[in-house]
Amino acid sequence: MNRTESTYNQIYCQELNFQKKHQMYFALFMNYDSFIPAHLIVYYINFFYVAKSKS
Repeated sequence: MNRTESTYNQIYCQELNFQKKHQMYFALFMNYDSFIPAHLIVYYINFFYVAKSKS
């Protein structure tokens, strides 16, 4: 497994954990799904979180 795949898997796992912890917020996000896809928001939050924790 190359680095890109492992990073993606790491982000995906974090996303699942994030969703479990913030189910109420996700319910709100999903109501506005046509405007802001919640999974994209989480992806970017996790992307910056991973980038910060590695630097």
